Amino acid sequence: MIAQIRNGRFQVQAVWGQQGFTITSLQDLLFQKEWLYTENPFSQVRRNDKTFDSQYEGGMEFLFPSDEAEVFEEKVYQDHGVLWRTPYQVNTEGSKLLAEGFHEDTKVKSVYDVELKEEAVLLKVTIYNLSANELPYLARLHPAFLLEKDTRLLVHGERVFFEPDGAYCNFSLEEAKQMNMEKPASWQNNDLFVHIKQNCGEFEIHQNDRKMKIIYEKDKLPFLTICSFLKGGKRIGILEPANMPGINLKSAVGTGKIPILQPGDSVEYQFKIILN
Repeated sequence: MIAQIRNGRFQVQAVWGQQGFTITSLQDLLFQKEWLYTENPFSQVRRNDKTFDSQYEGGMEFLFPSDEAEVFEEKVYQDHGVLWRTPYQVNTEGSKLLAEGFHEDTKVKSVYDVELKEEAVLLKVTIYNLSANELPYLARLHPAFLLEKDTRLLVHGERVFFEPDGAYCNFSLEEAKQMNMEKPASWQNNDLFVHIKQNCGEFEIHQNDRKMKIIYEKDKLPFLTICSFLKGGKRIGILEPANMPGINLKSAVGTGKIPILQPGDSVEYQFKIILN
């Protein structure tokens, strides 16, 4: 099922059903610019017997409480979390969208609240632990951006360059740990993957005369996970504000204390997306 909200400046489209909720389009109507990458047509079908990556179709989602499938503290965690496999109900009213989901096995409730303002798109994601068990978790926004030619990413006030053809990609940040940076010709599916400890809760993407800034709560999401890859001949950028580095709970243990969502408690994340 598909829902759409818009005002004079923005248009947001979302897809939902028995398997997850995904924002599939974020359009700047002033510049007639689509910022998100989404495969067309979006299948709306997800299978539990296949990996997330093998079924990935782009868009903007939220990962919780895991990234990779794993067994952690004798508990099985699903690949890329349960929100991606949760059935949702969605309501729209004017320039507002509310999506509510409940995952029966884990007793995790999730709510996406999207509102369009004159100058920004406001996104709030709230997670509730309705089970009787503690829930260790990784949490991160997971948007797929189209990186067109002359795309510039600004993190920590420094410029980071992406070139869609893979010919040139350079991180000047000391915090960045690069993989295979000296051999661009060898970059394939996951040709750039890095975790950056942030000093501010924001990043910017610049493309010619257009710019997008995403602002969020650094104390809740102190890391930025950046991945760049080629898909269908297009350069895609995944820029994820995250609460922990690492690609699973086991790897996150070595980098700090994993947060715990207690029974009956909730955690909320807010994002402000500014286009200008």
